[in-house]
This record gives sequence, C-alpha cells and structure tokens, in this order.
Amino acid sequence: MTKGVAIVTGSSQGLGKAIASRLSCDGFAIVINDIASKQAQIDEVVKEIEAGGGRAMGIAADVTKRAEVQSLVDKATEQLGPLQVMVANAGLAHADPIFELTEEHVQRILNVNIAGVFNCYVVAGKKMVEQRKGGKIIAASSVAAFRGFSLVSAYTASKWAVRGLTQTFAVELGALSKGHEKTINVNCYAPGIVGTPMWKVMDDKLQEMGAPTAEGQSQMEAFALSLTTLGRVSVPEDVASVVSFLAGSDSDWVTGQSLLVDGGIAFN
Repeated sequence: MTKGVAIVTGSSQGLGKAIASRLSCDGFAIVINDIASKQAQIDEVVKEIEAGGGRAMGIAADVTKRAEVQSLVDKATEQLGPLQVMVANAGLAHADPIFELTEEHVQRILNVNIAGVFNCYVVAGKKMVEQRKGGKIIAASSVAAFRGFSLVSAYTASKWAVRGLTQTFAVELGALSKGHEKTINVNCYAPGIVGTPMWKVMDDKLQEMGAPTAEGQSQMEAFALSLTTLGRVSVPEDVASVVSFLAGSDSDWVTGQSLLVDGGIAFN
C-alpha cells in the first residue's frame, strides 16, 4: 500500500529524477512529469521505477500553463489515488552577463521558474484542501536565492520569488487546512551547485569566457569546490534526501521554510 501520490515536475532527468526515485523508495506512487518533447525520457524513468518495484506513471504537461497542470493533477489522482506530495521541481537556467541577457530569455526563465511554481502550488493546494487529508507542497529554490552569483541574474530573481511564494502559500494553505485530518505544509529546497544537465549550461558559458580551471576539471567543478565548505561536488541524491524529509511525516511541524542543501556555500 502506497503513502499516496507524489507528483514531481521536471523529473525526466537530473534532480527531478533523483527526487522521484527517492520518493518511490519511500513508498509513494510517483508521477513523472516533463514537457511533451521529453516523453521518451519520461517513459524511461517510469520503467526504471517500476523495475525497482515502485508504482509510477508518466504525464507530459507544461507547468507554465495552468490548464495543463490541472490536467496533470486530475489524471494522477484519478488513476493513482489522493495527492499527498507535489514537488514543483521544473526549472530553467540561462547563463549570460547582465548586459547580454535578452528580454526573451528573461521572460522564459520567469515564466517557468515563477509562474510554473505558482501554477503547481495553486492546483495542488486546491486539490489538497478538497481532499481534507493534508499534504506536502515543495518547490525548487536555489542557493542563488541567498547570495548573488555572476551570469544568473534572472535565475536568481526567480529563485528569490520561489521563497516568497513558499511563505505566502504556507500561511494561506495552513489556515485553509485547519481542522482537516492533517494540515498542508509548503516548503522549498535550495540546492547549491549540483552535477546535473543544468551544470553544462553554466560550464559552457564559463568556457566561452575563458574562466581558469585546474587540469582535468570542468569550470563548474572548480567553481563548486572553491565555494563548498564540505569539500566535494554535490550530487542529486544529496538534494533528494532533503526532499524526502520535507515530503514525509518527520517534517509535519515545518512550513514556510527554504532549506539550503548546498554543502555550506551560504548560511541562513
């Protein structure tokens, strides 16, 4: 018997895939989500989870479109059961100096990273209020929401916004779920520099700019090691472990928080 349904957006690869795999191990029925162009990757992750003994299904949807997020949640609950966890993980980064970042790139980043999270929060929150069984709503922020870095101005702004959305939704959904079987908790995780496909975006830009690096290291690896207090590069499983905590019962008294998972790059 599963703990309920956990939807993980942007989970065809990288952090999302690691989070989905971990939540499957924790006993949730998993919905793998990404945009339609990644359907083959979605199907592959579903197969991997099922091969490991988990229960999973794949649903393509664009988080920037409220109607598609609604359809995602409706299909998931109709086929797998009550929604217990929504992980709004889908995100986009673009690396450019501030005077080279185009309006088009800025709008795309803000649309995915802010509007996409907002849509997931609203739709999942409504469903959980209707169910009256509580739930955990979780989103991806970033260490960039705690300190500024070069080349990621729009990304940084979007991840600061996720922290604000998390606090306001925690207040409103906490109030709306008082008296229910359990309350609704809203939190976000803030990864540092993690070895994922998004890493390559930054690495390519640093190479273009001629950033120095040690022999045998990528620019991003050298950058991460220069900042991280714990002296190694983060892997997706580091973040998945924290999301597991936020999705489970051990975090029932935690809400409105932005949890840094960065190996000691920033301190809150």
